[in-house]
Amino acid sequence: MTILSKLIYLPVMCMILASCSGSDESAPGNASNTGVNNTGSGLGVATLSWLPPTENTDSSNLDDLTGYKIHYGEQADNLTETVDINDVNISTYVLENLNENTTYYFAITAVNGQSIESAYSNIVSKTMN
Repeated sequence: MTILSKLIYLPVMCMILASCSGSDESAPGNASNTGVNNTGSGLGVATLSWLPPTENTDSSNLDDLTGYKIHYGEQADNLTETVDINDVNISTYVLENLNENTTYYFAITAVNGQSIESAYSNIVSKTMN
């Protein structure tokens, strides 16, 4: 099995949970869960956290995870903003300066050592008050 055929399994846990699965064998797999903390860190702030993956979707050990990407935007089908996280030890990220009275949608992807990005996790939302 080549490294390109391994899919990353990325459980992302938070206050809002959902699940999905991936089938694209040429890229890291979908994140299985994603969420955003709706308990509030103040106006215009969203806190995302996740559990780092330990295996690929084929149950093999994950040995080439290099980071994550947070995708977000004001439309669930158009996540135009991206934050690159190039540290596999980071499992929480705070997005600040988000527009008030706006609903934002968030998804997380995993990136492997070949710079192949997984499909989006489930998309969750938070309305900034």
